[in-house]
Amino acid sequence: MQARIYQPSKSAMTSGMGNARDWILEYAPAEARRIDPLMGWTGSGDMNGQVRLRFETREAAIDYAERNGLAYAVEARKKRRANIRPQGYGGNFAHDRRGAWTHSSDFEQSDFTLRQANRDKPRVQAISSKVTSLCDRQIAANEKSERCR
Repeated sequence: MQARIYQPSKSAMTSGMGNARDWILEYAPAEARRIDPLMGWTGSGDMNGQVRLRFETREAAIDYAERNGLAYAVEARKKRRANIRPQGYGGNFAHDRRGAWTHSSDFEQSDFTLRQANRDKPRVQAISSKVTSLCDRQIAANEKSERCR
């Protein structure tokens, strides 16, 4: 029976390396899976497919396989490149930060944002001119009512 010894990769849902430091020994499938004709579920008579053994070190997993007479293959995990940011997350809240905080990166500005701002500019100008004219009318009305008192 063939066994596979490997270190699992980190979860894509987290930034930490939790549950990715141990070495795991899994058995290779002894028989193919078959589809149940009534329900359509897949199943197998291979009970070792459900076994996952965890070891703290690679040597402990290899020692276990050799003691139990298992043929094994060790798979090395690819090394991750260090993800070092110049200022990190705390740079978003630095007191000497230049510019407003946005969801885009500090080094590039989204084309979509620029296009949307240019598209909305005439509409914003029209609204601001309406507000200005309404304010002017209100001021004139207030001055007129004060003179009548």
